[in-house]
Amino acid sequence: MMNGTVGIMRPSRYARDSLDLVTSLGFDAVVCPMIEISDNLDKNFESFTGRVFSSEADYVIFTSANGVDFTLSKIQNIEQFIEGLNNSRIVAIGPNTRDALKQHGIHVSLMPEVYSSTGLIELLSDVSGCEVDIVRSTHGAPVLVEKLLERGAKVHETCVYTLVKPSGEKQQEFIRQVLCCEVDILPFTSTMMVRNFMSIAESMSVSASLLDRMNNILVGAIGIPTADTLKKYGIKNIIMPEKYLFKELLLELKAAYK
Repeated sequence: MMNGTVGIMRPSRYARDSLDLVTSLGFDAVVCPMIEISDNLDKNFESFTGRVFSSEADYVIFTSANGVDFTLSKIQNIEQFIEGLNNSRIVAIGPNTRDALKQHGIHVSLMPEVYSSTGLIELLSDVSGCEVDIVRSTHGAPVLVEKLLERGAKVHETCVYTLVKPSGEKQQEFIRQVLCCEVDILPFTSTMMVRNFMSIAESMSVSASLLDRMNNILVGAIGIPTADTLKKYGIKNIIMPEKYLFKELLLELKAAYK
């Protein structure tokens, strides 16, 4: 049986690791980022670091490994900052984020069973009166903040990076490769990735053809919001892993590939 070809659409910073993982599972790959990541400094960052340095934060939630990297890259006195973090209860959304924190000597107190905002909401049920800092991207789902506020927490949000939608010739060529049956498997890792992918197809006037092709190949999604976004575009059979990790999604897609 010929190897299937996976379209890797993750940000460029993950391209090498993603390619290694895909090929280790016996697939061929085409790499084309449908989202990119860029640094962001908002007006809340200074007050966030102030609460960390003064040990005022009861909980600090990191929703991605990117959030860890882009936070620490902004800090001058990293040792003191990490010491402050370790005086709070650190929450990691999943194992990749936990590992990124541990690499810097940051102690992780809590991690949800479901690696998503929903999992964090289920985990943090008793936060009334607590100072809760959330470190995330500019595209984080508002439901996490809303639910923690409902539970009586004092919630602070700082967005340390942003997501960018690349839409050049490389992305258009990737769409053409999907249409020409050169890509057999499409793993989507975020709603923004789906939207940009479909937006580029729309700009090329090939949305209907692309939809037909996608409904005849394997399409996977990490997380319910990503799967729901695909469904809104008309994608019918979506493979989704129980654990919201890229490797787990690839394993599910490999099991389904024939």
